Amino acid sequence: MQTYPVSREARKDLNLDPLSKRMTEAFGVSPRVEGDTLLLSYLAIKELRVRTDGRSLMVETLMDPKVPGEQQMATIKAYNRFLELATGLTAKERAKKLQAEAKKGVPK
Repeated sequence: MQTYPVSREARKDLNLDPLSKRMTEAFGVSPRVEGDTLLLSYLAIKELRVRTDGRSLMVETLMDPKVPGEQQMATIKAYNRFLELATGLTAKERAKKLQAEAKKGVPK
């Protein structure tokens, strides 16, 4: 499971209903709700599970490596679009925040 930081502005919409709308917008498919988790299948993603704790986004993916290359590219593009919509951060901003958090955890 990957945990993504979320911008302060995006945290106000960090619950199931807005996340469901963002998944539908990014993937063109509505997710199912199972308890506190949103589930979705899309092209190379066999299963995408999304949860939140109110401060961060927790995402678990199960991929199908046997899909054609153009489907893989479309999947990555849609996945990155979803993450940007849900977190309020671009891929570059997410990477910077994750690196900064990783550095905090490294003992000196």
